[in-house]
Amino acid sequence: MSMPTYEAMFVNRAETPPEKIKEITERIKATITQDDGEIFLSENWGKRKLTFEMKGCRDGNYSRIVFSTKPAFIKELNKSLQIDDDVIRHIIVKTPKNAGKTLEKNEKEGSDGEKKVEVAKVEEVAKVEEVAKVKEVAKVEEVAKAEEVAKAEGVVKEEEKTGKEV
Repeated sequence: MSMPTYEAMFVNRAETPPEKIKEITERIKATITQDDGEIFLSENWGKRKLTFEMKGCRDGNYSRIVFSTKPAFIKELNKSLQIDDDVIRHIIVKTPKNAGKTLEKNEKEGSDGEKKVEVAKVEEVAKVEEVAKVKEVAKVEEVAKAEEVAKAEGVVKEEEKTGKEV
């Protein structure tokens, strides 16, 4: 029976040195593998601005690990991340059954797999940008309609005041 696949995302304080972030990541990976777990992907996204302040921090270093392990281990991993002072926020979610195998396959493919992932990311960004443009156009059209209505109402009021058509 295969173990479920999980994705852990955690945010370290911006001041945390890269060596310490690597140490935290390696400790988590070692804990996962000692419990017969398997690591599919481990990546550090670097320093990014947080959407809102967390524990007095405006920036944080994001890290992500995709792995499979026994469900009982997740509680232990959660506790480990909660007590670490350098980790300001974390989340662990269960992923679809084949997510880990797909990631592992892409890593084995090498540059082709990496290119496919990069193309997928670029396409995703393009879709997001396209949606943003559509929303922006819709807002502009909405404002134009509102201005037309306001102008038409102004003309009607002007006609009422003067008693003749303008």
